[in-house]
Amino acid sequence: MIREFIVVCLLINGLFEGGGNVSVADEKAPTAIKWMSFNEGLAAAKLSGKKILIDAYTDWCTWCKKMDKDVYPNSKVVGLVSAKFVAIKLNAEGSDTITFRGQKLTEMQFARSARITGYPTTMFLESDGKPISIVPGYLPPEKFTLVLDYFDGEHYKRGTFQDYLKLNPLKP
Repeated sequence: MIREFIVVCLLINGLFEGGGNVSVADEKAPTAIKWMSFNEGLAAAKLSGKKILIDAYTDWCTWCKKMDKDVYPNSKVVGLVSAKFVAIKLNAEGSDTITFRGQKLTEMQFARSARITGYPTTMFLESDGKPISIVPGYLPPEKFTLVLDYFDGEHYKRGTFQDYLKLNPLKP
């Protein structure tokens, strides 16, 4: 009886201390967005069924660097993007070849065909690559999380982003 009590105590201690052979699944939240190349991201989205987020940037763009520094590392942004989207980095002036809808294009040609003219621009696609919308410019983390929710929750099918903001206003 005492022996059983000791075994139970050790098991309980192991659960709370994380020691021993008994462990609680402790999946840590991602600490950074896993960015993929264009072709890799399209394939991953097709398999996962997740929508695609494309960060179209240029090397010289100050606001792109600010997005990378202030927005994409934000824990709420990381959590939403990691859970709900396949994230792709696209150099809008790049010469790497991508394949989109059976066509081989450079990153620059893709950006031009998508009518991306300012940077940064965030583009959202369905998991099959069908374009949903583009969001030009820098957005602070608080607004960017609303944009992510707008597309993830498919609110774009029911109304404009302005309509969505009326129901989900930014808090000061």
